[in-house]
Amino acid sequence: MSKLKDWVDRRQCYPGTEDFLKGQDLLDFAREEKGNTVILAFSRGIDSLATWLYLRENGFDVVPYTMYSVPGLGYQKRVIEYYEDYFGVHIMRFPHPDFYFLLKSGTWQPPDQIATIKGLDLPWFDYTDIEDAIAWDKGLDWPFCALGFRRAENLLRLTLLSQTGVMGFKNRRYFYPIWDWKIADVAEIINRYGLAISVEYEMFGCTTDRLNYRRLSVIRDCYPEDYAKILRWFPLAGLEIFRYESIAYEEAYDYN
Repeated sequence: MSKLKDWVDRRQCYPGTEDFLKGQDLLDFAREEKGNTVILAFSRGIDSLATWLYLRENGFDVVPYTMYSVPGLGYQKRVIEYYEDYFGVHIMRFPHPDFYFLLKSGTWQPPDQIATIKGLDLPWFDYTDIEDAIAWDKGLDWPFCALGFRRAENLLRLTLLSQTGVMGFKNRRYFYPIWDWKIADVAEIINRYGLAISVEYEMFGCTTDRLNYRRLSVIRDCYPEDYAKILRWFPLAGLEIFRYESIAYEEAYDYN
């Protein structure tokens, strides 16, 4: 097996080739290149959970982090603490880049708060910045970040893996340990360890940090204390619910 050329070797990292890495070969190669410690982008979802279990089964030291779109939401905090208790590892929390984007763009902010937000001069950052900060804090030499992406999940993921490969280094040092798994494989490993999945699946059908009507309305109805926290950061977020529900009412009225 040849080494990666500039961290991206199309023969080994792109679908449809003889040497395309998967399974144990991919794990062995990642360990050979960057050692036994990997950062894990933990979305609280089943794919990232399965990735964590799979890496742990294969002897990796996992440094997990998760991101939030609004600080301190109780239902997310309980899920994270549940997995921390099970794995015996602290999951680092970081603001999602979208959180700062919404603040900087004045989304759902009253006019009198715009100047204050602008005066904070909040930075722009992305996933690479977060992972670089983790590596620096832990004294790691640019480790890989494992992501729970599966090619069979949807067309977007299939396209992503076809274009970027299952391992690479450009700005972000990444690899996808379970890229070739089916949903049955994910369910099997989670069930084998008897773990519960996030309440977000019951609420939204997936884990997500996007603030939109569907998510806001469910949080408002299921967790009013968390909805109040969202309004403290985005006071006019309720207008998103009003907008959608007004449109639905008008359409129903016109139909009748």
